[in-house]
Amino acid sequence: MLSEVMRRRGKINWLMASPR
Repeated sequence: MLSEVMRRRGKINWLMASPR
């Protein structure tokens, strides 16, 4: 389901959003 993709994309978004 899309939920699974969003969860995987959320991890990358979190890393990208990370200031470090």
